[in-house]
Amino acid sequence: MSSENTKSAASESVYATPKEVTDLSECHFYHTIDLPGHGIQKGPFDLRAGVDDYLGRIDFRGKRVFELGPANGYLTFYMEQQGAEVVCCDLSPDLEWDIVPYNATDTAKIIDRRREHIGRQNNAFWFAHRLYKSKAKVIYTSAYEIPPEIGKFDIAIFGQVLLHIRDPFRAMECILRHCRDQVVVVETLMSRKQNFVLKLLNRLQREQTFPVFFLPRGAKQHPIDTWWKFPEWTMEEYLRVLGFEKTSVVYHEPIHHKAKSNKARLYSMVAKRPS
Repeated sequence: MSSENTKSAASESVYATPKEVTDLSECHFYHTIDLPGHGIQKGPFDLRAGVDDYLGRIDFRGKRVFELGPANGYLTFYMEQQGAEVVCCDLSPDLEWDIVPYNATDTAKIIDRRREHIGRQNNAFWFAHRLYKSKAKVIYTSAYEIPPEIGKFDIAIFGQVLLHIRDPFRAMECILRHCRDQVVVVETLMSRKQNFVLKLLNRLQREQTFPVFFLPRGAKQHPIDTWWKFPEWTMEEYLRVLGFEKTSVVYHEPIHHKAKSNKARLYSMVAKRPS
C-alpha cells in the first residue's frame, strides 16, 4: 500500500461506522425534525422556522463543516442540503459528559442516566442519517481531543454546546486550530437587567473586563450539566484571541418548549479569519 493510501486509510479510521437503527422507540430527538416516511419528530428545540438565523446566515455551498454536538442531526442534514460536507463530533455512551461534580450529589447515578440518554440521541442521529441518505461523518471523542486525521475544514459550528463544557476556551482552541475560515457560535442572550449591570460595572473600572458567568449553585446542587453563560463581547474576545474577527451577530428566538415563554433568546456570532 502506498504512503498516500495508508494516510487515507488512517484518516477514515477515526470516523464512526454508521449504526443501523430502525426502531424509533430507541431514539431521543433534541431538535424537532421531519423524517422521511415517519413525519415530524418533536424535540424541546424547534429551529425549523429560523434555521438560517441560527446558523448565522452564511453560505454553506462547497464548504467543509465541523459541527460540535449534532444531537439528532437536524442541523447536520440541513447544512448538507445547502451543499456542505459535514463532519460531526459528539459523545458516545463510552464517553462522559462534563457533569458538575457537586459533593452532595450522587453523580454516578446521573452519569449512568446520561449514558443512556446519549445512546438514544446517537440512535436518533443514525436513524435520520439513514433516512436522509446522508454522507455526514462522525467522530466520537472529547471536544478537547480532536484527532488531526480529520484534516482542515472551512467552517466550525458551536450550536449551544459551550455552556455544557467545563473548559470551553480549551475546546474552542482545540477545534479552531483546524478551521481555515469561519466560525459560528450560538449562545444564550443575557437579560436586559444583566446587560445594564455589566455595562455599569465596566464604566466604573479603569480597564474593560470580559466576564463569563458561572452557573452552578452549591446550595441548590443545580444545574447539573450547564456551566456558563457568555455575554456577546466576551465571546467576541475569545474568538479574537483565537485568530477570528467578528463579522456579524444575528439575534433570534427559536421555539423552546421547556422555557417559560416557549422561546429561547439566542445570539449567533459569526467570525472570520483575517485574509
